[in-house]
Amino acid sequence: MSNPLLQNSVLPLFSAIKPEHIEPAIDQVLATNRNSLQELLQQVARQQPDWNSLIKPLEILDNNLSRAWSPVRHLNSVMNSKELRAAHDACVGKLSAYSTELSQNEDLYKAYLHLQQSDTSKTL
Repeated sequence: MSNPLLQNSVLPLFSAIKPEHIEPAIDQVLATNRNSLQELLQQVARQQPDWNSLIKPLEILDNNLSRAWSPVRHLNSVMNSKELRAAHDACVGKLSAYSTELSQNEDLYKAYLHLQQSDTSKTL
């Protein structure tokens, strides 16, 4: 069975989303994002970052997480149940930790700083 939160559909598959899909989907997206961020930062460390090599990939990672988490937040608001609330709540700490990792990531900060100090930043 495929996880509807991980499907690349135009609109969320609300009717197919079950509480048991939530935590595995969020865990998978967070793991993928963390790995992708490491690869991105290694690549950026070897070359001067620009919009396309730093910001665009970060936006894609953020969008992937949002595509999985936003339907969960919405369902928790409009169809709250004990099971859905438990699945939602199990992910809140994970998402908070991920957000903290991003905001405290020194390598990511340095990449942003290099982009800001580059000549290309004047044309953004």
